[in-house]
Amino acid sequence: MKYKSIPVSAAKAIAETYAKQQVIVVAWDAEHGKTHVTTYGDTAETCRQAALGGDKVKEALGWPPDQRSVPTMARLVAMERRLREAIDDSVAAGYGVDVVRLRKILGEVA
Repeated sequence: MKYKSIPVSAAKAIAETYAKQQVIVVAWDAEHGKTHVTTYGDTAETCRQAALGGDKVKEALGWPPDQRSVPTMARLVAMERRLREAIDDSVAAGYGVDVVRLRKILGEVA
């Protein structure tokens, strides 16, 4: 059977069903010899915290650093902050959003 990862939507369903703000799902797939970690947070901050928790689990299980989420999450949080600043600057200046600036930010972080 083909390997199936656990989607974030499954972790979100657990959070919604049991009124939780963060969920970390850890599962073992014996057929493929893989441990799978999926995280969910209901806001940007709880998402970041869940990713950090998931990384702690991965570290405890011996996953290599390049298979952890923190570098990715840190880049996404930085991108969100910079995008919000760019939009706020445009609004404060009284003109439309500077699409060139937004594209530059997205390109730097991607």
